[in-house]
Amino acid sequence: MEVQPTPFMSSFWGSFFGFVFALALFYITEWIKSYRFKKQLKKYLVKEFKFNLLLFEEWKQTIERMLRGIAAQDRQTYGYLRYSEIVTYFLQRSYQEGIITDIIKDEDIKDLSNLLSMININAETYVNKHLIDWKSGSIDQKNITQKLNHELDELNKHRKLIEGLMDKFN
Repeated sequence: MEVQPTPFMSSFWGSFFGFVFALALFYITEWIKSYRFKKQLKKYLVKEFKFNLLLFEEWKQTIERMLRGIAAQDRQTYGYLRYSEIVTYFLQRSYQEGIITDIIKDEDIKDLSNLLSMININAETYVNKHLIDWKSGSIDQKNITQKLNHELDELNKHRKLIEGLMDKFN
């Protein structure tokens, strides 16, 4: 005697497998979208790093020009560091999405945080104020030279950090 499937059982198993397939398809689609999004975000992050490296080079040249003027006692020396131009949108978004913590070490994250705390509008005002103070005679040549050399060292350190991070994201 042959057992015939009931209409209920046929419908049940068809619906069950259809549901499981739809669920699997949903999770696979979400994983693919997430993978593509993170890949695109990494690409934009590298572009952001490249842009910021150009800014670092510009700031370095400005500081070197200011140091030459100061060494020559030229009170007409002009230079203005625009630290507020640094771009961090994709860096922050990558951190929120967990990409940063997945790829780089905690020490690099600490250094990156240090970079962001040092390259901002407050640091811009601080450095530019010292040049104005030197021009007015409020601080001496040795003091302004030390401050600008320190700033130059910090920029070089941060540039190396960004170049190292770019390698990790490529």
